[in-house]
Amino acid sequence: MANVGKNWNGHVYGTNIGNVSVSLNGEDNALTGLIRLSDNQHGVIVYDVTGSFEAGTLTLDGKPQGEIPEGTVVGELTVVGALTPEGRIDGEWSTTIGTGGTYQLWPHAYQVRSTNPGAIPEQMNTSSRSMGAIRLYADDVRSLIAQLVKDFSQKRAVVTFNDKGNEKNIYADEFEAILDDLPELKYLKISVQEPEMFGLNRNAMVELTAWGENAIRVQSVQEAYPLDSFGWGAERPVLG
Repeated sequence: MANVGKNWNGHVYGTNIGNVSVSLNGEDNALTGLIRLSDNQHGVIVYDVTGSFEAGTLTLDGKPQGEIPEGTVVGELTVVGALTPEGRIDGEWSTTIGTGGTYQLWPHAYQVRSTNPGAIPEQMNTSSRSMGAIRLYADDVRSLIAQLVKDFSQKRAVVTFNDKGNEKNIYADEFEAILDDLPELKYLKISVQEPEMFGLNRNAMVELTAWGENAIRVQSVQEAYPLDSFGWGAERPVLG
């Protein structure tokens, strides 16, 4: 199954405005799937798509499927986007007939806990902890990721780091696969979130930097869950 995940929903903006559903299958370097676009003016159009998801970047090319509604002109589709620290995919779309714009997609593979929403909350509950000056090694980072996601049903974090002057956002499992080959990092952010009650998201984030505050923050509609202590090992430095 694709690392990028199977089901995404969101919105398109630009020359066409509407809702979009994306279903993907296959390996990251050989994706296939469907894009269903519900245009506010032209109705529903379905595209067969192929593409890839590599280093946090999604690229898809699509051809319209089936009969096109009478009076509607539809071109072939190109979609390019990038994973964000919040777990969205933001990007641009264009077609061969000159239409185009931007889009946002959210993953929809969450196993949301059954809850009684009750009254709408007046505020989100937040907990934070300053970590002081620290020096982490590769296995420390792996342990930190595991601790951060353990109370989330999806257990899928996004890691933000600088690579040769460029900021990258990739999934934690992909980051862990290349971690031993990375040079010493000066900045690292790990984020995870999932839907909670009232249409809001519960989230947790750890941000580590060689020149500022190192901190862990968690936020929830419910009483903020406690920040566990984190233990460190010692093999090779990745941030210092």
